[in-house]
Amino acid sequence: MKLRFASRRIKEPCICCGKSFKKGDPYWQHRQVWTDDYDGKICGFTHHLCPRCKYKEEDRERRSHNLQERCQHPEHMIELKYSYIPGEAVMQPEHYACRICNKVVV
Repeated sequence: MKLRFASRRIKEPCICCGKSFKKGDPYWQHRQVWTDDYDGKICGFTHHLCPRCKYKEEDRERRSHNLQERCQHPEHMIELKYSYIPGEAVMQPEHYACRICNKVVV
């Protein structure tokens, strides 16, 4: 992501909150380009984020990382995860996982 400043009004709003950008407003731009394997065409898209949404996203990631480190896996928040048996349409119990941090609990 690159920090940019609008040199004019930008048509695309922030993808999170829908805020439009006027001249001089800072915004974060994420551009992704790839080649389609089927057609060989080049495709791409651009996302714009306002500084407030960018800060919220970083804060959310930081808080979830801290929560995973501090989680004590309360007994009522542990659930049994299922997976499909290979070659069949039946699920079998696989492991127990914490609902808060998604870590495998023995």
